[in-house]
Amino acid sequence: MIGKTLNTCLPLVLLSFISVVNADQEIVRITMTTSQGDIEVDLYMNKAPLTAGNFLKLVEGEHLDGGSFYRVVTYENDNGNPRIEVIQGGLGDEGEHS
Repeated sequence: MIGKTLNTCLPLVLLSFISVVNADQEIVRITMTTSQGDIEVDLYMNKAPLTAGNFLKLVEGEHLDGGSFYRVVTYENDNGNPRIEVIQGGLGDEGEHS
């Protein structure tokens, strides 16, 4: 039973690790663990204090656990101008965006 539960949950995002990159807490690094590998996110607390602070509250409150990604754009797969890098996701049914 535990094995089935773990296999079912693997595609979901688990926010598992928060570390402070520097002593002044200007940058906080979040590690998101997914079935496809880890994603590191740097939050620039000094450059975007409200947005970074709100995101950190969501992470610490475990509000993002169980979410999924439905769109990943990198320089390699973006044909737009200007080129962007973005990961989009949500907490809804992962099948909604396929």
